[in-house]
Amino acid sequence: VAEDDPGPAGTLVSMLFAGNYSDATDDAQATPIAGIAVVGNDATPGQGQWQYAADGVNWSAIPAGLNNGFALVIPASYSLRFLPAGDYSGSPGWLTVRLSDGSAGGLNQSYSNITPSIGGSGNWSAQTLSVTATVTARNEAPVLDAGAVRLCLCDTVGHVDPDGTRALV
Repeated sequence: VAEDDPGPAGTLVSMLFAGNYSDATDDAQATPIAGIAVVGNDATPGQGQWQYAADGVNWSAIPAGLNNGFALVIPASYSLRFLPAGDYSGSPGWLTVRLSDGSAGGLNQSYSNITPSIGGSGNWSAQTLSVTATVTARNEAPVLDAGAVRLCLCDTVGHVDPDGTRALV
């Protein structure tokens, strides 16, 4: 993501977590990732905000204060992105998620207590996964304060006026 980008592209949840998901050890038929539960958001307002969208156009902020008892459930067909705050560059706070196989039924975007369904035969992964982004700094033009420059045309090299103005000879 580039610094000051007002509309960074998002990535589908299904693509973003594909390399971290496996349902191969399941006794039942293996299923693709159904979605995620966001259980933590450590980004600060000064860094920007994590967002999600069903259509990749109308973005909603992922709030702070999420946990297993109050998780934001996002289907695999939705997109995630990080929208940086103005002039922010670096790595924002982590987004912590659990992955779902959807074995408890289809997932809809909602806030939910997922605690009873974590690990074991539940549909939420026992492990969490942390996600971050990199906001790349951009070169910004220097700013000139024209009122701060004074020249003294003098006949002595090294002359400094009482106000600190250096001489040009």
